[in-house]
Amino acid sequence: MPDKNDIFFRYLEEEKGEHRERALTSASYRNKDHTLKDQNTNCELATYGDALLKFVLSEMLLDQVDNITEEKKKYESDEVLVKVIARHYDLCRYIRLDDSNADIPRDYEYKKNANHESPHKYIATAVEALLAAYYLDHEKKLEPIFEIVEKWKDVIDKTV
Repeated sequence: MPDKNDIFFRYLEEEKGEHRERALTSASYRNKDHTLKDQNTNCELATYGDALLKFVLSEMLLDQVDNITEEKKKYESDEVLVKVIARHYDLCRYIRLDDSNADIPRDYEYKKNANHESPHKYIATAVEALLAAYYLDHEKKLEPIFEIVEKWKDVIDKTV
């Protein structure tokens, strides 16, 4: 269970930021709500969040490790975002998706199919999108993003 002082957890539980709902709306939800457009789902926000995550991790790890690229992989892969971060926050209970589609997993057991793709990708997308949403909903301040990523890094280090 996340700490009540965890700003990311409070964002999930208590805040209603302008970008939060979009970050939690999977592209599959368009099958339920046909009025939604691409910009109403989390795909583009996830790209933004991925860039923020990479930037913050690079800043944190620069000159602290021998190989920043390899070290960064431990904290930014879809698999770790699903198995560790999403599980830590029980993110599946927040994500809006096409719940009539039985092929969409609702667990954190990240697996890849024969095409090396994962049906759990939508969960990692939501994690990244939420990071961007938090940033946008909090005046584009980087300090809280560093705090969130530091917390995630600690959770990953304790789990992996």
